[in-house]
Amino acid sequence: MNVIRILSILFIVMFLNVQFAFSTITYEFHVLAINGTIDYKNKGVDEWKRLKIGDILDTAHIIRLSKNSYLGLVHKTGYTLELSQNKLYEVKSLVQRQNTKRTNAIDIIKFHILNLFDNNHGRDRNYRENMKSVATIERGLENVNLNEYPKYTRFTSTKVTFTWDKRRAKNINFKIFDENNHILLDTIINDSKIDVDLSKLKVNENQLYFWSIESKNSGFAENKVFKFIIIDKELRDEIQSELKNLSKNLNPKSPLDNLILAGFYDYHELYYDSYNTLKKIKQLAPNISFYSQYFEDWYMSKVK
Repeated sequence: MNVIRILSILFIVMFLNVQFAFSTITYEFHVLAINGTIDYKNKGVDEWKRLKIGDILDTAHIIRLSKNSYLGLVHKTGYTLELSQNKLYEVKSLVQRQNTKRTNAIDIIKFHILNLFDNNHGRDRNYRENMKSVATIERGLENVNLNEYPKYTRFTSTKVTFTWDKRRAKNINFKIFDENNHILLDTIINDSKIDVDLSKLKVNENQLYFWSIESKNSGFAENKVFKFIIIDKELRDEIQSELKNLSKNLNPKSPLDNLILAGFYDYHELYYDSYNTLKKIKQLAPNISFYSQYFEDWYMSKVK
């Protein structure tokens, strides 16, 4: 009887020790961006598993990056980390390299981006499966713009730079008008952008407006219309304040940090800003096809 009692006590102690060991292994990173082949495993285990967007890494994991691969991580405290060397990384050492607490807004936006990825993943990609290079993907995206945008975008400022793909057109007829087709601005411009102070056009907050471009010569340009609203000042100030705090923690030259920024814009339905930020990422990381694919999926989720 004493032997059984002793064995029972030993079993309980062992069980509690195992539970304690598991409780000390906590989530450290979320995987936000992947390019190339990247595997991970637990220490002491031989089997490697393929790492995916949205996976969670903790201090018991080891990561293996193949040649020309790229990994974008977001820590639970909000800082971002980008890895690209062909080597093994211990997650524990990655945590020790960073000890600066960053804004919680990054963590919130991270989940929004992961949700967007989950929603867009699995869309019709048959055409992409036949693509053999990043250059092919880039050629397919080079003329993408928001002129087919069915959803309205929100602006946080009355001073807006409208841009478009002019291509071979010399003269563009740019217009801004309301739902009653009342013209607020009608001008001819030989450029691919125009700066407009909407306050001088006396636009109303939270009211739907339209802007359009039309080629006025034989050269080719998109002849499209899309929608926008100016959100009210109280909400504008709130978003601008959040953006200021967020931007202090972001590196403007980092593709991953710009993905966080694009996610912030998308979260607040500032689609025009999100679109331009995603285009910037393509320029920052032309050889990382993940960002081109993410841009394409994001765009298609808005036009469909």
